[in-house]
Amino acid sequence: MSRGRILVAVSVALALLLATSGLAMGQPHIKINPTSGYVGQKFAVTCSGFYPGDEVTQSFYWPCGDLSCSLVLESDENGDVPCYGWTAGPSQPTGVYRLVVSGVESGDAEATSEVLAEEFVAEPGSVILLSSGLMALAGYAGLRYRGCRS
Repeated sequence: MSRGRILVAVSVALALLLATSGLAMGQPHIKINPTSGYVGQKFAVTCSGFYPGDEVTQSFYWPCGDLSCSLVLESDENGDVPCYGWTAGPSQPTGVYRLVVSGVESGDAEATSEVLAEEFVAEPGSVILLSSGLMALAGYAGLRYRGCRS
């Protein structure tokens, strides 16, 4: 095998290696856990797949589409970004929130999460009061039924 062919083979192998590593880092993605939840629940956000050292902007949009806030961050040597989680407060509207993370070099990634209304939990005292009232009505109906039969 000639020296020229070895040089071409090594350069092609290096080019393929660089191309595949660039593809792996150039596909940013966001994960919101959970993707839907109730008011007051913590939404954890993880962002990865950005180019190392890339300047990244995390933008958070209300359900109506208006921009809520925007933060400028920087990805680490692994391409991970310290994206900030959030908690939907009771004064915030329910609906689908949108999170967009834009890297200057890496491109954009987008994720959505839905905030549902607060869960309704009946008070234990109300449940006991309702059930005792139903038992009293059943007892009264039984007495009337026995009184009619005699």
